[in-house]
Amino acid sequence: MSLLDPFLTKYQTNDPFMAFLYGDLSSLLVKKIIKKEHIPTDNLKKLISVDLLIKSIFLPLEKVDIGFETKFFKKSAANGKDKTLFISDCQNFLKIFCLLNR
Repeated sequence: MSLLDPFLTKYQTNDPFMAFLYGDLSSLLVKKIIKKEHIPTDNLKKLISVDLLIKSIFLPLEKVDIGFETKFFKKSAANGKDKTLFISDCQNFLKIFCLLNR
């Protein structure tokens, strides 16, 4: 079962779920880069108010999960510095994406 399966199942319907799309996508992205204890689960307003400028709330780079393709990259022959830089760049992209879409 894919990480996106519950999301896709929910939104492949004729029911009016568009109002929930932003919250669900934000939650999905945030869970990939932020430690669980810093992710409010009780409401969207708290989720989008998480201060993404506090470095201590982020997962260590080796635990960042940004998709199955990066798992292949992590196992590749690329050197450690390149891998760390790539994962860091991906984490920063998701952080900026979340900040800009508030």
